[in-house]
Amino acid sequence: MKYIITLKNKFTFTHADAIVYIFFTPLLLIYHLFESAKQIFYFIPFFATAYIFAIKLLKYNETTLKINKSPILVILLYVFFCFFSIFILPSGTEIYWSNVFRDTVITVGALLLFSIEGLKFKHSHIVWLLILSCICYIIAIEFDINWNFMSSILYSNYDFRHEYHFGSIACIFVLYFIYKKDYKFLLLAILLMLLVNKRANLMGIIPACITFWFCFVIFDITKHKLLLIGLIVLYYIVFYLLAINIESCTVFFLQSIGKSYIDADTFLTGRLIMQRDLVLQIYERGFVNYLFGNGVGQTEFFLWKTIYNEVYYFYEKPFLAHNDFMKLHFDIGLFGVVVYFFVMYYLYCVSSLGCFMYFGILPLFLIDNTIIFLYNMLVACMVARVDEDSKPASIGKFFKFSWHDR
Repeated sequence: MKYIITLKNKFTFTHADAIVYIFFTPLLLIYHLFESAKQIFYFIPFFATAYIFAIKLLKYNETTLKINKSPILVILLYVFFCFFSIFILPSGTEIYWSNVFRDTVITVGALLLFSIEGLKFKHSHIVWLLILSCICYIIAIEFDINWNFMSSILYSNYDFRHEYHFGSIACIFVLYFIYKKDYKFLLLAILLMLLVNKRANLMGIIPACITFWFCFVIFDITKHKLLLIGLIVLYYIVFYLLAINIESCTVFFLQSIGKSYIDADTFLTGRLIMQRDLVLQIYERGFVNYLFGNGVGQTEFFLWKTIYNEVYYFYEKPFLAHNDFMKLHFDIGLFGVVVYFFVMYYLYCVSSLGCFMYFGILPLFLIDNTIIFLYNMLVACMVARVDEDSKPASIGKFFKFSWHDR
């Protein structure tokens, strides 16, 4: 008696496979292993777009890509407001071009890649992204045996050795596996979320689940496109208003949960020192700067120079705002904040699952840095484009097992 294993189906290698396995995986590992090579990660969308175009040309003799034109228009608007924000600065103003490059390239690259029509991902891709994220977390951190989960929820986790700067996106994996009802990987996603020790994850999960359950499950507003768009716009506006009033919102939150004895500055780990100054500058720099900003990517250097003598005088790098809405408004103005809504809409709100991701990402804007990390954007975009019919794959799907007599 002999046991034979034969291939049942042919393996097909899709554009989505190439994005995940050829470009995303090795470049993310390089990002974590080699400090000097980090910026190459920004070019993943451009590499992937060029690859897809080359395959179309060489294999199918097609010289054009089918794309959604709306994201291309948003690219043009975004680039215009980015460079106009630089153009209106007074002559002699010091400009940090590395951040101009970073903020522009990250958003433009993602919009370019995901404007390609028919780009669909599989459940197995997201499983692999979760596993890869766990691997990179292990590479990047040092474990702290004194870690206390409840303490890190209410108090500062600053300088914890196990804090992971990509950690805020861990909630996206949790939301995805909840949506797919794949509970074995949901447990792994929750474990990763707990390990990375980022309170922002809870801010993403709670409002996303409440909004999605109420509007999509109970009332199913997907049947009414205008109502759905209205919800997406309202969600954006609400969190923008919360972001620019973050101090009063934090005080109200602490009072409502009976923790008024906790100082708002302590609860937000020093963020309010920076954000008070940003709010002041947003409103006092004149009407033109209010509308068009103070230079794309310049928030960090402004904070570094203005609060250097107040706090963190030992800190050798520019300060991240930890409030993406404030950063957007200071950098590219109110018009830029509006344009970024369309960036969010075309990157994520392409399906019900994508809307779920949008509901989870936007609250992170209040207290974290998400838009400057391409990793966050790419993972969420790929999740938003998972085929609704894609299920957990079984290895048996590709093999046929049979007994044969010798």
